[in-house]
Amino acid sequence: MSVGKSSDTACPGEWEEGLGITTRLPRPGLEEIGKLFARSWPPEIFLREHTKTTDIVLRLPVSSCQLPSGHWNAYFGRGATLKSIFEEILWKAPPSKGKKLWYQLAGLGYSLYAKTWLHMVRAQYLDRYPKLNDSYIADINELEENAERKVGRRPESQAEKRSLATRFQRLLGVCREAHLAAQRAAKDVPSRNQEIRSNEIRKKIWTQIEKDVCASRAEHLIFGGQPFSKIPSKATKRYAKPSLVEPNSWTPEQLTIAILCIERGLSYESVQKKTRLLRVTPPPRKT
Repeated sequence: MSVGKSSDTACPGEWEEGLGITTRLPRPGLEEIGKLFARSWPPEIFLREHTKTTDIVLRLPVSSCQLPSGHWNAYFGRGATLKSIFEEILWKAPPSKGKKLWYQLAGLGYSLYAKTWLHMVRAQYLDRYPKLNDSYIADINELEENAERKVGRRPESQAEKRSLATRFQRLLGVCREAHLAAQRAAKDVPSRNQEIRSNEIRKKIWTQIEKDVCASRAEHLIFGGQPFSKIPSKATKRYAKPSLVEPNSWTPEQLTIAILCIERGLSYESVQKKTRLLRVTPPPRKT
């Protein structure tokens, strides 16, 4: 079957089977996305100066707005944006010891900016005045050497902080909804066979938060259970294993951090440290 030609597909995951639901996946439009790739080259690259800042812009001659409406809705109909996805991969830690894409792009941008200035210096001085004083030449050579030194790891950038903060707050709202829904469901469902009770609680949670959790692109994680294994055992009190259906075994903040661990490829402790100041905001009052 050719790429992008598949019909709508019923594709339940294990967590969906447990809830008794089947997701009808719309056509992914891979052929159309492939066309975007093909038309995106070559990009336009230019430098633009402002009073206090300089932009080095890489502009692609395509946009997601050019997708047919059906394919566009499949990806962006629930609130996702290409900008938010771009930021996720920009800051995602690589599986090996490589650098994040942000550092690779930032390093290239720095190199372009430095080379631009060095070319300016050479064009205005060395090329036009080959008999410059030796001290000038020495200073210019030193400037070139300094510019070519590898840029070391800098403190976490404001852009990365903003990206993490935005995603953290978005997920935290959903995790708070999930926690409240789990608390209500745990009270409503009577004690019986544990497996049956767990399934009923999960179904009640899904019914209450389906729209928001799907919009956050975290339903497969929250209901699939993977993030709960990331929560350190020392943080779960008397519960050996946190579980969605046991709301006393986890907090919304813990689940949010665990999801970010998976999305950003970071350790629980690292995300916990980076989001410490974001977690002082009190949750909304129950109504």
